[in-house]
Amino acid sequence: MEKKNHEDLIKYFLTSVRLLLFIMTPISCMLLLYSENIISILFQRGAFDVESVKSAQQFFKYFILLLPMLVINAGISRLFMAGQKIKQSFYYQIMFNIVLISFIFLNVRWLGVYGYPAALILLHIFNVVACYWLLKILFPKIEYINLMKYFLSVLLLNCFLSGFIYILKELSADINSLLSMILGCAGYLILLLFINSRMHLNLEIDGLLKKQLKKIN
Repeated sequence: MEKKNHEDLIKYFLTSVRLLLFIMTPISCMLLLYSENIISILFQRGAFDVESVKSAQQFFKYFILLLPMLVINAGISRLFMAGQKIKQSFYYQIMFNIVLISFIFLNVRWLGVYGYPAALILLHIFNVVACYWLLKILFPKIEYINLMKYFLSVLLLNCFLSGFIYILKELSADINSLLSMILGCAGYLILLLFINSRMHLNLEIDGLLKKQLKKIN
């Protein structure tokens, strides 16, 4: 029974992380594509001038890049708790945060205010890589390499879609920014779901879409 629970835990971890990566990566790309539009629409008024918008936009872009990596980090944290690896997780998190604080301090001194988000991104990239050895020790049955390959394939697909939507965005620069963002995001999602239905990157999303289409028909 314990063996079955362990296998179910691993299966749930892999399924949920794959699903969240498939959802959060395009969200991250779309927010990155339309960061200027979003910040301008939300904040460009009153004392929040053009320079303030540009600064906010830069920080927004940096933090948006963290989303997919935070999915992996959160998934592994939940895995440790469910697998009763609390002590190991506790020590790892202490070491990680000590390194993170030190790196933030150094980066801010070298790069100024942008050193803070840069440190977060670099350390979370390192964390994603370091988790390979951590899981190999604590959960050897998890094929973390395959999960990373999946993440890379999702990332490459979304980079391709982002480039395509970016070109269309530049060609339609005269359109109202809000309308451009709505049309661009809608087109992005339609293309993503269509490609997924052909490539079967995420079976859960593909199955859910087919169920909804059957209900409509």
